[in-house]
This record gives sequence, structure tokens and C-alpha cells, in this order.
Amino acid sequence: MKSNIIIPELIKAGFQERTDTYSKKLAYVIYKDKNKWRKEPSWESWRTKQITDEEFEQKKLEDFHLKRKQGVEQFKRIQEHLIKDPNYQYYQKYKFFTEEQYLKEAKLDNVQNHSYYLNFHSNDISLAPVELKNEPIEGFVLNKEVGGVSHYSHSWDQRTEKVRIYDPRGFEFEITIPNLLYILQNTSSIKGKGIEGKMVYGWDSKDLVLIPEGAPEFQEMVKFTQLQTGKVLKKDLIVGGIYLNNNAKKIVYLGEFDFYNYSSVKVGKKLFFYNLEGNYIVTEKTANLKQYTGEQVIDMSEMFDRLEKDTNYKPSSVKILFYIPLTVEESKKCFDSRSYSYEELYIKIKDKYKRVYKYSNGGYDYKTSEYKYKYALKKGYRSDNFITPEYDTVNELITNHQLYKQEIK
Repeated sequence: MKSNIIIPELIKAGFQERTDTYSKKLAYVIYKDKNKWRKEPSWESWRTKQITDEEFEQKKLEDFHLKRKQGVEQFKRIQEHLIKDPNYQYYQKYKFFTEEQYLKEAKLDNVQNHSYYLNFHSNDISLAPVELKNEPIEGFVLNKEVGGVSHYSHSWDQRTEKVRIYDPRGFEFEITIPNLLYILQNTSSIKGKGIEGKMVYGWDSKDLVLIPEGAPEFQEMVKFTQLQTGKVLKKDLIVGGIYLNNNAKKIVYLGEFDFYNYSSVKVGKKLFFYNLEGNYIVTEKTANLKQYTGEQVIDMSEMFDRLEKDTNYKPSSVKILFYIPLTVEESKKCFDSRSYSYEELYIKIKDKYKRVYKYSNGGYDYKTSEYKYKYALKKGYRSDNFITPEYDTVNELITNHQLYKQEIK
């Protein structure tokens, strides 16, 4: 296994009640990175929320009344359908039903019979989340397989096969098959006793892995984790200095220069480095610089020769960006484009041009027979990463902003 695994000091486990586990609890474990819990939004949406007994009973009652109301409405629709088509086969059994008989069959006649769904809320205190120190401990036990390949899935959407592991602190969690093989390469699993030796939680990017303390890479993982707390300031950078980035790669600082994109357009300045392990030019943010090694390269002629051939530093021909203001009709026409990628349109905010996107919001509206869209600035490349302001119509956007189209000379 690679050594760039994060082994955090603190972890947090949230739970769902699962009858197919030994402990009756399946955990989703996340870790604390500085002052932030990684993946906390998805963790919050997955775990069962802890509520009081009173809140629990109230939610059960609310769910019963909602489902009973829906049951009454469904019974009315069935009767109306039978009036129009008395021979409709699917509803024949309800032809002579009273409303109460229908509700009783649907288990909606009283609260006691109702099979309620509380959207992952529970009054079971054992399902409350726990924060734990991530120290090597003994007692992990290999459990049953879950997941696997569905008979109906294709090769590009198969579920990752996983196995469940019992944590001696009273819950189960899932790891991948490659992680299990790594564990068995470095320790033994004894039937009835569990996995030998102490284990600790680690993260390979966003994926949880279980690491044996006796694994040969363990100390390298600890050093890699400690490296992440390092910080190098831009003002302290030395040309020719060798630095470690957040992937523990050695890179040599070449300087700060104009950066040109693949269209040969200057899009600002960036810090340029030479990767010693790969022998190529890279750009890096100061946030990714973790440590100055104390070493410095004296002869940098070969590195600067490579820099001169890098098109991000020195393109064959420099192109200039400028922005053309659009009329109202031109703006609408761009947004009404049916092309796969939307037109790149911009609004001017404080002398800077910000890209604005049209994106689907709410899907198809059957009442108006059209899709619902919003218009907003976009931050980054994620499809859901939009920032305010948001506008419901093109007219609203154009009323508040002059629109521009990007052109390249």
C-alpha cells in the first residue's frame, strides 16, 4: 500500500441500525482535519439522528396522519376510477370496500398497526454518534461480506465489493477487498479471535482504510500525516530551494511567472516548480507547500531549459482575451442554445468578469411542459457548486447585469 495515507488523531462514527450486523450497528466513520470534519455533510445525511422519546412519538404520530391522509386520497381515486371503468381488473378487490376497510388493509386504521418511517431518526441512545481517539487498538474481527456485483449492473457501475469489520468499541464498518488483502499480508485473522495485532484508521484520499500497526509502511504514513500540518509562506520561498508538497514530492522553486492556458491566453501569475522525481515542470499553490527541506539546487540551467519549452510558461503565440457586451436579444439567444455545453457568458463585478451559468433546477415541470432553470455564478468545476446571486429568468439576470461574451484575438 502507498505511504501517503492520512492517520488522523480524532475520528467520529455515526450509525444506522442494521439487523444484518453482529452489533446491530453499521458505522460511517469520518476524521478531523485541523478544525474541520472531512465529509461531514454526507455523514450527517447518512446517519440516524438522535431525538428524545417525546420527539420520537410525535414523529410517529405525524407520519401516521400524513400516510392516513394519503391513504384516504388514494381510496377516493380508486373509487372514482371504478365509476369510470367498473371492470378495471386491478381495483376489483376494492369494489365493495369501505374507506375504513381500505385503511385497515393498508395498516392505516390506527397508530399501533402503522409501519412508520421516520427518515433516520431514533430515540435509541446507542445510535448517538461518538468521537474517538484514533489510536492503535486490538480486537478487530472480520465479519460477513456485503455489496458485491448485481446481476443487473454493468461493468462501469458495479458496486465495490466490501467486507465488514467489527470494531471492539461496539460497531461495524466497511472496508474494500484490496484493504482486506493488505491487512492479511501483514497480520493474521484467527477464527473466533479476530485479527491479530493493533490496528488504526487511515484515509487514502476520501476512502477509509484499516492499517496494521506492524505494516512496513506504517511509520511512513505517520510522517506523511505530520507533514500535512506544515506551512510554507510565499514570502519565504527561495529560488532553487527544494520543498515537499502535500504529496511528499520533492519540488524545486523556479519563480513566479505569467501563466498561459491551453488557448495561449494569459490568465494570471502562478508559482512554477521542477518536480525532481518526475523531471517535469509543475505549478503549485502555497497551500500545498508543506516543508522546506533545507536543500538548494545550485545549477538550475537544465530546469530553466525545460521551463522555456513549457507552453504554460511560454506559448508559441500569445492570444488576448477581451469581452464583448451583448444586447438583450443576443443574451437570450445564447442561453436558449441547445448545445451540449452552455455558452460562456459573463457579468462584470468590481472590474472583474465572472462567468454565469444556466443550470437545471427542479427538473421538468409538467404543468408548463418545460424544464426549470436558474442562472447563477459558478465556482469551480462541480456541477452543483453555484454561488449567489441566483436568478429565475434571463430577464431578471439581464435587468441586474450587463452580459458579456468572451472573445480571443
